[in-house]
Amino acid sequence: MNDTKVMSRASSWKSAGSRKINLQSIQKRIDATRSQIVGDRKAVARYNRLIRQLSNKTNLLHPASMNHANGLRNLDDCLTVLRNLSGCWQRWQRPVEDWSFDPKQVRLSPRQTLTKLIDHLLLKNKQVKVPNIFYQVWFRLWEHINREHLKLFTHLAAGNGIRGSHLGKQVTCRDWNLLLDAPADAPIDVALRDPQSLPLLTQLDHPAGLTRRRRKKIRTAKISMSNDRCWEPIPVCDFYRTEENHLYSNGPRTWIVRQITSESELSKEGERMRHCVKSYLGLCLKKKCAIFTLEVRDIIRTRPLLTIDVMPETQEILEAKGYKNRNPKKEEVKVIEIWARREKLDFSLLREVYGTEM
Repeated sequence: MNDTKVMSRASSWKSAGSRKINLQSIQKRIDATRSQIVGDRKAVARYNRLIRQLSNKTNLLHPASMNHANGLRNLDDCLTVLRNLSGCWQRWQRPVEDWSFDPKQVRLSPRQTLTKLIDHLLLKNKQVKVPNIFYQVWFRLWEHINREHLKLFTHLAAGNGIRGSHLGKQVTCRDWNLLLDAPADAPIDVALRDPQSLPLLTQLDHPAGLTRRRRKKIRTAKISMSNDRCWEPIPVCDFYRTEENHLYSNGPRTWIVRQITSESELSKEGERMRHCVKSYLGLCLKKKCAIFTLEVRDIIRTRPLLTIDVMPETQEILEAKGYKNRNPKKEEVKVIEIWARREKLDFSLLREVYGTEM
């Protein structure tokens, strides 16, 4: 068995147009990918079965399909997907031998063909829908895969709802529809944190009817999403508190306190609350400040209420402001106090400032 490593993708793409690919070079790459899972005999057996079926039913591993500019790139993507699928063989819903694929009926790109294979192996039935944005997990190298994203994909593929997963607790029905329509290459972290920003990624591709100011705003938002700066959260847990019998809301309502850990979220918080929290970006990056947001959710919508400033060193709540820097209401201060006591945060300064409100 060949122990040579798979060539880097950058060098592969560079040399794709300069030389032809033969069966021997393809076999070397297949063996090199197999050597990465040699410690798991069952995974190796699944990998061999995947190679055999893909060779018999498609032309993805045939030299004739690779003698073009993207030939080696498609081969690397193919072997990466097969290696990842073999590593998750416990999640297979059906054997790969049952995969029926007729390339004469419809012409699919290599990525679409691999997506069909992923659906066959992992989806519980044809009624299960997984947003296209989550399929990019399988096209990443095994050591670079975000394990939380991988768990989320298998959770959805098994027919479960997204809110039953750790990453999808705050996803609403409207957010889910936005995820279903999201571009396949959109960043997953940004999509889960802020699904409302996903339409901005597609509006630039169809600019008809948009004003110049709107196009500039969308382009700026798209650039900021691609260059989004993040920072490590402080060890303070998010807070959820549900009131079942509330007479003045649309059914039961849930109080939510969550931490903001990215530049895009901080900018969105300042825009929707109409205050200057975006100017705290430098302090957040230096870990001298932690920003939390207080929201309330009912069966219709989620409304932002307060922005909370916490000092990481002293674990002290310094400030809490609402829309246009309004002071917190009595019930909002009570929710913050319950959260502060649970997380052992210093609430004394906030109590002194808003003592009359309590």
